[in-house]
Amino acid sequence: MCERWLELAPGIKDYVDDKFSFSLPETDLEALEKQTKCFICNTIFANIGNLNRHLDTNIMCSKWAMYKDLEPLTTYNIYNESNYETFIPPKYQLCHIIWNVYLVDKEYVNTQNMNDIISENNIKYAIAILPETEEFKMNIEHTIMGYSGHNMILERDMFDIECDKIEKYRQDRGNVIVYCNSGYQRSIPFLCYYLLKFHANEVPTVERAIDIILPQVDKANFTTLRGDYIEKINDLKIIE
Repeated sequence: MCERWLELAPGIKDYVDDKFSFSLPETDLEALEKQTKCFICNTIFANIGNLNRHLDTNIMCSKWAMYKDLEPLTTYNIYNESNYETFIPPKYQLCHIIWNVYLVDKEYVNTQNMNDIISENNIKYAIAILPETEEFKMNIEHTIMGYSGHNMILERDMFDIECDKIEKYRQDRGNVIVYCNSGYQRSIPFLCYYLLKFHANEVPTVERAIDIILPQVDKANFTTLRGDYIEKINDLKIIE
């Protein structure tokens, strides 16, 4: 998908290449060290090539690098076959998990103007993971995956139906928002299931799925929460 996207919008590739290019002073060793240091994990590399390879292959650092670069951005141009289009990043910090999937919880839904968010982010469908007694209203097509009590039983048939819908909207260039009632206790296992079953080439393990999802949910506590999430999701045996 990314390769295809870059073919359709080469302006994005130029922008990213420019952001990850470095000019190295010939003599200043301290400045050279700064240029070859990953500003996410603080690892110092022998040369720029190794740093670039690290940013290409390390999920955490590459996602954070792009997040930090795009954060202050207001507009930039995307080239298509007919002309240049101006892209304005969304003003709302949704948890953008992967491709066309966004994640929010009750606090976000209750405190933000969801009509504006839906419109400005091209959201076409919502998946709400809620207690069976909870109401859910959103002015787009949506479904409720209900549960009772504190059970963590995975309804694979229902998961498969909703994952198929995510893929359908992705192919149509429409975005999907996953909404969890309280925190992310059930939405993260659902998204792990989606990634492992429907995109196993890119996300072959629970560990890799968590490394994609969890930093978007809790940037400050990712490292301390990671192991516990992986253990609990492995206990669910979300992929047989």
